[in-house]
Amino acid sequence: MNLKLYYRSPVIWNIVLYIILSLVFIYFQEIYRHASSILVKELFISFVKNNIYILSIFILTILSMFTVCKKLTNLLLISSISLTSILTVMNLMNEFSKFSLIILFIYLLVAFYLIQFYNVDIKESYYNPLFGKNLLFDPMLKQIPVKIYKDDNEIGQGYLTNWSEEGCFIYLEEPTLLKGKVEVMVSYMQSEFKQKAYIVAALKGKNGYGVKFQFNSKKGENLNSLGWKQFYEIIEEMGLKPELLK
Repeated sequence: MNLKLYYRSPVIWNIVLYIILSLVFIYFQEIYRHASSILVKELFISFVKNNIYILSIFILTILSMFTVCKKLTNLLLISSISLTSILTVMNLMNEFSKFSLIILFIYLLVAFYLIQFYNVDIKESYYNPLFGKNLLFDPMLKQIPVKIYKDDNEIGQGYLTNWSEEGCFIYLEEPTLLKGKVEVMVSYMQSEFKQKAYIVAALKGKNGYGVKFQFNSKKGENLNSLGWKQFYEIIEEMGLKPELLK
């Protein structure tokens, strides 16, 4: 998918931190096994040289977190977790440690939940256009019109191709460069629904953007106006789903 990300969710950053800590965990086992100190430079150099392939997989896993290729990221993430677990088990077989065993259990428990959170996050509407670059016809048989504003000026028109409670993906009638904070106005059933949002993803052709909505009330904001939550409630009650409209 030719999708560029402008926003990385906390889930992504937590997984990146987790991978870095996995490497630290392996290195500390090496220190413990050699009864050495973290300050010994020679041990660190030796560790890097002897584990260059493992380090490469860890680096690739971190880099893959900043893409939307779910299959590749899941494969690399599971590989990194498996390598850490296998090396820990091998070290435990050579020299048993209750502390390492407890850490391994916690490590695997956290890994399980992080993978679940990642799979939920990557399925969000603003990461999934539901149409490809080689599409011969306009996506969606039923088109829900959308206008995009910045500083009260209209900067784009299009319609929804995917949506969820937290955001949506918009197909633009004309390719336009969009970044930063915007205001999205959805027209439906002779009503207008306005919501502040920020661009989180964009197709390379600049004809499609994923937006994540801001729901925090700010001073001076019209709380009586219809927003995304009201629109989402209406289409949910009507049973409208993006996959039913393609």
